[in-house]
Amino acid sequence: MAVLHLLYIEDEPDHRNLVTWVLSDAGWDVKSVSTIEEAGPLLEQSWPHMVLLDLHLGWSATEAGFDTLRTIKEAYPDLPVVVTSVSDFPDWTQRALALGAAAFIRKPVKIEGIDAQLRRLVAGV
Repeated sequence: MAVLHLLYIEDEPDHRNLVTWVLSDAGWDVKSVSTIEEAGPLLEQSWPHMVLLDLHLGWSATEAGFDTLRTIKEAYPDLPVVVTSVSDFPDWTQRALALGAAAFIRKPVKIEGIDAQLRRLVAGV
């Protein structure tokens, strides 16, 4: 199985560590960061196969999450971005998908099957 590169932007350490561990164990090369500012240089330095983005970084940063999604998709239109959030408001899902998100996954992320789900999205299946 080919190594896939994932940039994971998640401010909650427990979620970030668990998902990073699970995907790394499944063969992904995961670079995880806790802020939007940390993500920029990693996107410029390497070309990940996918970005996993927590939409709600901090309690007041939802718009920043949407802005980050928009910025990533404008700069890298073919790069799949999967959005995660503890909130599953239908308008948030619709807005994220309209901005180009490949999928919206409600947190906590279900560990069972996350590897296969993300690989299908990278493959465009």
